[in-house]
Amino acid sequence: MELRQSVERYNLALLATRDGIWEWDLHERRMYFSTRFCEILGFTPAERELERTYQAWANRIHPSHRPDVEQKLQAHLRNGSPFEVEYQHLHRTGEYRWQKAIGQALFDDEGIPFRMAGSIRDITHEKKVEEDIRREKEFSDSIINSLPGVFYLMDESGHLERWNRNLEKVVRRSRSEVAQMPPLELVAPGDRERVLQVFESVMQRGWGNTEVRLLRADGTTSDFYVNGKVIRQDGRPALVGMGIDISERKEAERLLRQSELKYHMLFDFNPVPLFVVRASDFALIDVNMAALKHYRYTREEFLSMRYCELEFGPGAVISDPYRCLAEGVATHRRKDGQRLQVEVSQHRIDYNNEEALLFLCLDVTDKLKNEELLRQSYDEIRELASHLQEVREKERTEIARDIHDELGQALTAIKMNLSSILRKQGEPEANLAKIKESLTLTEQTMT
Repeated sequence: MELRQSVERYNLALLATRDGIWEWDLHERRMYFSTRFCEILGFTPAERELERTYQAWANRIHPSHRPDVEQKLQAHLRNGSPFEVEYQHLHRTGEYRWQKAIGQALFDDEGIPFRMAGSIRDITHEKKVEEDIRREKEFSDSIINSLPGVFYLMDESGHLERWNRNLEKVVRRSRSEVAQMPPLELVAPGDRERVLQVFESVMQRGWGNTEVRLLRADGTTSDFYVNGKVIRQDGRPALVGMGIDISERKEAERLLRQSELKYHMLFDFNPVPLFVVRASDFALIDVNMAALKHYRYTREEFLSMRYCELEFGPGAVISDPYRCLAEGVATHRRKDGQRLQVEVSQHRIDYNNEEALLFLCLDVTDKLKNEELLRQSYDEIRELASHLQEVREKERTEIARDIHDELGQALTAIKMNLSSILRKQGEPEANLAKIKESLTLTEQTMT
């Protein structure tokens, strides 16, 4: 009675486990298969198609799996190492189905196995689920790894559970290195306290974002914009998010700040009055320090004016504002009413994403005055030169007249002396005196 109950309990346990039981008599080379064992292979216990031998069972193992099964079986029979193996076995329908076999041999006093028993279980469904999970993971990995930025999945304690290859490339570390490092060690030391505070805040409110410098293996950093959202994973909160590289944007912002600083220095400290005028309505939208100083208006007063009011005065009604925009010399008015002659040049610019005109208004009032004075001086010099020329001509005429009179007198005297010599040929001494006198007059005339 007790034996029958024990057998019934054993059979009930077999039904509950849904495992197939097998027993192998190594001396007789025969095997026993339970009903469930036969059902797993697609047979009934009464069918003789399923031969009860090890060789018949082994021949139905998939050729690619049989060497592994036999190797583990022989190792168990030699030294008692655990026999547990997964393989594909030929079902009666002609398809290969996954099975998991475990077994234990009995050894005699000499250590020779004489009997072995075990079980098999159909794990085709589990394998299919595993394959589906593997394919799903491969698919999700391919998506995650194709993302343009970094991806991360972090548990509630801040441990990285999943990430993409881009993160490894950014921090220049292997997958095993990333897996062993606390996530905060991937962050620049100066950002760690703030990042930890952001993480705690995000885990409380459910989402968040921040900028962070990721630390590379060589000590350099890369700027990233990172967001995160709290999800439920296996019933526990987890943080999933992405990060995009903003290093180029940061560098562009730095260069832009430098450019803006240079612009403001060139604009604000330029000695020439500069006016930025909105192209749509010609309103003044910016002026530099030189304009404030030169025109005597405050910045607020300027920004309430239009460019043409520099010429006609504040509040003036201008019928044709376009003529005020011409380049060249124009007349502007200071706040005190004084007129300024300015040389205007203009350039089209983009000012705070708005089309505008930049006017350079160089005060040439003194320059024009000096040019007029210089012109007047030139005229006076020309008049003086003309007068001097007239004086010279008059002096030349008078000198020529005086020379003519003196020369005429000298020549007359010479003529008279020569005539006297001709008359007094018999008076040598008197003639000699006349000749000497004529020579003296001749020398005087020549000099």
